[in-house]
Formats: sequence, structure tokens, C-alpha cells
Amino acid sequence: METFRSEITDKNLVSDALRAAGIEFRVRGRVARLTSGDFAGTKIDLRTGAISTTLAQGKVGVLRQHYAEAKCRAECAHQGIKVASRSVAANGDIVLMCRMT
Repeated sequence: METFRSEITDKNLVSDALRAAGIEFRVRGRVARLTSGDFAGTKIDLRTGAISTTLAQGKVGVLRQHYAEAKCRAECAHQGIKVASRSVAANGDIVLMCRMT
């Protein structure tokens, strides 16, 4: 098992991100345990952001990417910005098109 550093520390955002990604999980206290597919057995410490996993770094990047999207959407909502569309680029990047309301 390897541990990666991250900034994944917000319990609500990690829940939103994992649901949107279709990854099953459960949160107990300040630890999120992923329970489905390739991600089964992965643990995210929500106090430190540490991700303990047997996944390759590329798969860990997928978790970070979905968390970043959830964080961006939350910040947009806070500022009154509407996410008008979402697409995934050929390289896998998530692209959000936003507009002021």
C-alpha cells in the first residue's frame, strides 16, 4: 500500500465527488473508505488529505480530478456563477463552462 499527499479534506466535497464519479464509499468520522471496483480498499484521511491505496498514481489522479471539480462547482455556486456545461477533453481533463448569473 502506498500513501499519496492530497488536499482532499472536505467531507461534503469528497462525498459529492465520489458520488459523481460513481465510486461507492462510506465515511466514518474523518476517514472515507472506497468500496467499489478498482478503488476498493482505498482510504482517504480527511484530516490530512493522505490517500492510502494500492492504485497506480494515474487512478489517484482521477480521485483528485473529481474532487477538484466538486470544489470548483461549490465555489461557483458560492459566487453566483452557473456551470453551464461540462465536457471531458481527449486527454481526460474535465472542462467546465461557466457564466455569471
